[in-house]
Amino acid sequence: AFANGDVARAEHFLTAAVRDAERHGSNDFRVAITLTILAGYYRTLERYSEAEPLYERALSVAESRWAPNHPRIAHVLENYSLLLSQTDRVNEAALMAGRAAAIRRSQAN
Repeated sequence: AFANGDVARAEHFLTAAVRDAERHGSNDFRVAITLTILAGYYRTLERYSEAEPLYERALSVAESRWAPNHPRIAHVLENYSLLLSQTDRVNEAALMAGRAAAIRRSQAN
C-alpha cells in the first residue's frame, strides 16, 4: 500500500500488525519486529515524534527477548540511530550506531 502511495492504508496495515503481534504478549519478539517496521514507516514520513517511542519500545522488547549481541537488537539500534541522525541528535545516533556495529562485529567472529 505504501509503495502505491496509499499512506493511510499502509499505516492501517502496520498498526494492525502490531496489534496482532501483541496478542502473543507485550514482550513477544514479534512485537519488537513490527514496532521497528512501524517506526521506520513513520520515520520515512518524517513523523519523528511518533517513531521515537516505537523505537524505544522495540529496543526494550528486543533487549528483554534476545541476548545482548543478537542481530535483531543491532537492527533496532541501526534504525533508531537513523531517526536520531535525522533529528540532529548526532551524539546519541553515534552511540546507537556504535553499539549496533559492535554487535555486528561480534556476530562476524
